Amino acid sequence: MKINRSRLLKITEDLINIYSPSGKEAQIVDFIEDLLSKHGIASIRQNVTEKRDNLLVQPEVEPRQVVFVGHVDTVAAFSLEEYKAQTEDEKLIGLGACDMKSGCAAMIEAFISYKEEYKKLPPASLAFVVGEEENGDGASRLCEDYFYEYAIIGEPTSMNLALSHFGYLEMAVTTIGIRKHASMVNYTKNAVHEMLSALNTITRFLDIQCKGCVYNLRDVSSSNAGFVVAERCEAWIDIHVPPLYTVQHIAEKIKTMISNHFTESKKEISYDFPTMHTGYSLQNEGIVPDILASLCDNSDTTSFPSDSDGALLWQSGIKPVIIGPGSLAVAHTQEEFVFIQEVIQAAEVYYGFLETFSKTVKSEKAR
Repeated sequence: MKINRSRLLKITEDLINIYSPSGKEAQIVDFIEDLLSKHGIASIRQNVTEKRDNLLVQPEVEPRQVVFVGHVDTVAAFSLEEYKAQTEDEKLIGLGACDMKSGCAAMIEAFISYKEEYKKLPPASLAFVVGEEENGDGASRLCEDYFYEYAIIGEPTSMNLALSHFGYLEMAVTTIGIRKHASMVNYTKNAVHEMLSALNTITRFLDIQCKGCVYNLRDVSSSNAGFVVAERCEAWIDIHVPPLYTVQHIAEKIKTMISNHFTESKKEISYDFPTMHTGYSLQNEGIVPDILASLCDNSDTTSFPSDSDGALLWQSGIKPVIIGPGSLAVAHTQEEFVFIQEVIQAAEVYYGFLETFSKTVKSEKAR
């Protein structure tokens, strides 16, 4: 493959060194726009919110069948003094190293290398979107103006091909008690006690009745009023749903369970599902997965077990294939890293796809 490895690693380090938590992506978008321009690749901006833009590279060919998608935002840094890139043994360490600045860098390098080799852009689009770590507003905005048959997303899969994707339910639970002096807890309802009981019931239900679902008690908080019995408690639960279930089915099962179990305390517990993203499984693989599979060392496919822009693209009618460097096991951790060899492999696979797909498009036009 004709990628420039030293340039690839420099791009990866530069991206990691730009702090870009969700909502503050302007600097990294500016950097990528300037980098692409220096290599003769024109890009366009798509406004998402004030001072926040997606960045797109569009080929001249129509219809536009394939888009490479990378999100440029990260979670907040554990420390603003320690988030930058470091090289240790065979790893690149730093905030966003695997989720997903290395994937973005590999895409950039693949497009630059293709432009250098063929003196033109490949017949594929490239989109860098904002807001994935929050509400996916960048991907949603992309889908408002553009449509593609396939998307290739560089989320961390350790370079395994993910042709299916978990669904996602965000559940908000609220319990109500009666506020009194803290010493009077035995004589009144305590919202925190009610919440502990509710969470125990909900999680046991998920363990037994929703096999394969992965849940995370993301946040539990009560009314911060000092030395009192809490009169209100709130909890947020992330529920990742295997593609064999629909998120609507799991939500209905939870609703029925709560209705049956908490009949005596209806007024003390309420719940909602603010976010529901449908999972998917690509049944008919098609040209894009087939080309990617031919370029991968591992022919086995996997399912992406988290929420991502892939679910939003799927809901818009796009078929997302996920393959990228790094592992979700270290994403969002203080020790986040990516293996350098996986970054190189990603760039080579992306470049190889652009070459093979270009030949396919040219062959179809010649018929």
